[in-house]
Amino acid sequence: MGTTERDGVTVLVCRDCCCGTRRKHPGVDHDAQLEAIEAAVEQAGVGRVRITGCLDVCERSNVVVVRWQEGERSQTVWLGEVLHRRRVEALCGWLAAGGPRSGPLPAALALARFVPPPKSARTVDNACQDDGCKRG
Repeated sequence: MGTTERDGVTVLVCRDCCCGTRRKHPGVDHDAQLEAIEAAVEQAGVGRVRITGCLDVCERSNVVVVRWQEGERSQTVWLGEVLHRRRVEALCGWLAAGGPRSGPLPAALALARFVPPPKSARTVDNACQDDGCKRG
């Protein structure tokens, strides 16, 4: 099975109507959070970070989706409430080690994991395949 340009880890960071806004989460440094995630992915050297519009799971704001793809195989991990330092640090450590390629989700992120509604899952599928994200 060969590799494609889409192989590796794609981290989608929702930054739209409520995720990443000071209005909803005034005590969170959203810019620093995004910079830390980007640095972790860069350190791993196996992926990219992309900003996406609303993923329609606002009740779980801030949402981060991590997708690992290798050929036809893929794994997608949805994380919600990525707000507090401990959770962001756990995410960044896992991403720096390679994310899903490095092993299971750390315990500090287990409570953040959730199953998205089908509509949101399709949005992520499209964003990962058609470069429909805002930045990347």
